[in-house]
This record gives sequence, structure tokens and C-alpha cells, in this order.
Amino acid sequence: MLRSHVYWRTEHEYFFAGYFRGLHSPPGTQNYHAVQIAAGIDSNRTVISYDSKIVQLDIAQTSRLVEQLWIAGYLKAQVEAAVGHNVSDPSAVVENSCRPSFNFHEQSVGGEAFKNLRKFEWHGYGLSGKFPVAVKNSKKHVILDMDGSHHHLSAQNCAEIAKNLTILLATNYELGFQHFDEATLALLAASLEWHKFIHERAGCAGAKPMDIYTGNKRGYEFIASAYFQSNAPSASASLYHRVLIALDEDVGLPCISIDNRAFPMSIEEALWLIENLQIAGYVAAMADQ
Repeated sequence: MLRSHVYWRTEHEYFFAGYFRGLHSPPGTQNYHAVQIAAGIDSNRTVISYDSKIVQLDIAQTSRLVEQLWIAGYLKAQVEAAVGHNVSDPSAVVENSCRPSFNFHEQSVGGEAFKNLRKFEWHGYGLSGKFPVAVKNSKKHVILDMDGSHHHLSAQNCAEIAKNLTILLATNYELGFQHFDEATLALLAASLEWHKFIHERAGCAGAKPMDIYTGNKRGYEFIASAYFQSNAPSASASLYHRVLIALDEDVGLPCISIDNRAFPMSIEEALWLIENLQIAGYVAAMADQ
């Protein structure tokens, strides 16, 4: 999409400029959008020019814009990854079911603002086949559905679970139990930042960090546990969710246990769960503002 770009830095400012191909150009034509971003250090302002329309933003406004572009760009990337540009078997896309839906308009009337689902593999213990996993945001809270078990989580709960799953993966990488490529390592590093964003947007009131245990025995190098208060609307539902994150030493995979149901996950599945809890948690945090 990037036709050309330039970048330079002077004593007083940074400057970026580029031409991006328009995604909705008329047939037989190619339109481009001229984008310029400058940061005047003396004025402490960000200046954005889009097709000659100039906007100046302060630091807080710029930070919020960056967050929203991350969210929108990530969701767009998920859609493109799920659909693909050369899909030989469209039914495979539907079966894997990795494409999220994202609708802020529905949120205002109490519907779903974010929903993503896919099928996880059963790992070990003589089990085979797949089971459905869904992460969705509705009415300012998040529902994690794993094989028919519904768990109602707050934005802060999502942040804690995602953060500690990330730390578990990073810990086992550092110990040499698992091997990741550079892209996965970069993703893990970026994942820890989401914890801060969610807490800043939702506020830390009522946030409960998970308890951490470490030991020398195989499988006990990093364990996180907590009792999270449920946001279930039904009075008959469980008041708390018992969450445990650890390495399942029997199959050598990261595992999450919620309300005594354990789900070992492949690295890809764990990363998917981390990312979608982060997105849903962030959306839930924004809904509270």
C-alpha cells in the first residue's frame, strides 16, 4: 500500500511523509493519499496532514489516536489473515473461524461490540478432535466461552490473564523449553504493553492481580492463580472464577484452568487467546469511560 515515503530529522523536528494507495479507487485508476506527520519539539504538538488537511494534536490526543490506530490496524490484519488473498478452499476459512466481528454501534444498544471464535485442538490425555473457543465483549464485560463453559470477565481480568499467559510463554522460552521465532518474540514483548493500556482506561479500582508462584520443579517454574469475581448477570451463576495458568508438564504445553476445567494449548492457540482477551478487554475498558 505504501507507494513511497521519506523521513528526516532536523534539530527541531521529526518529519514523515508518504503516499498510500487508495483502497477504493474507481476501476482502472489508482488514487493516492498524501500523508505527512511532523513533531515540532518546540511547540510540543503533533501535526498531521492528510490530503492537505492539517490537524494539530496535543500529547494526550496523539496517544489516543495511536491506540485507536493500533486497534483498527490489528482488527483489519486479523480479517485479512483469515480471509486471505488467494484462498483455495473458502470453507477452510469458515471452519477455522478466525475472523472477528467488531461493531461499536451495536454496543450502544447493548449488543456485542467484539466477537472472535475459533476451534482449539484437544492435546494429550487420549483426547482427539476440536472444541470451540469464543471471546466476545457484550454490555461492558467479556465472555470467554471454552467448550461450552461460559466465564464472565472484567477488563482487568482479561488484562491479568493475557499478561500472565504472556509471561508463562516468555519464561519457558528463557528456560529453553520452547523455541520462538523473532516475530513471536516481538509479539510477546508488545503484548505486555496492553496490560497497561487496559488498566489506564478501566482504572485500577477493584483490579486484582494474580498470585505468582515459582519453583525449581519441572512445570512449576511459573504459576499464576486468582479468584476473579464473576460479572455474570444471573444470580445463579458462580460468584467467582478460579483461574490457574501454568505449564502442563504432561504434554509440555501452556495451560489455562478455569473453574477446574483445564485446557492445554499450542503456542498458536495461546497467542490467539492472549490477543483476543487483550482486544476484548480494551473494548470493555473503553465502554466504561
